[in-house]
Amino acid sequence: MLADKGYASGANREYLNAKGIGDLIQFKGSRGNPVHPLQTQMNRAIATLRYKVEQGFGTMKRRFHLNRARYFGVAKTQAPMVWAALGVNLLKAMRKLQSGRLQPCPSSSPS
Repeated sequence: MLADKGYASGANREYLNAKGIGDLIQFKGSRGNPVHPLQTQMNRAIATLRYKVEQGFGTMKRRFHLNRARYFGVAKTQAPMVWAALGVNLLKAMRKLQSGRLQPCPSSSPS
């Protein structure tokens, strides 16, 4: 489970451990109790995995104006999020096609 420092608590770590889920929650320091240097290294390693997901959320916020939910309720809020995720995936595919990292599928001829 990848998570940022906002989820760093003993209760969350115990819950994940009890469920057999790997704990990759970043470590959080407090006033007078700084983060240990090994925990800082662990935070950096976790950040290298999390940034890929965070980039997608940032794109959704910038390009599709999803800073705040416009509607109340799960169903009404889920639809714009799904469309934004689809848009992000289309943008990624377009960029890969333009850079040459992804080749278009050859058109299949009917038999």
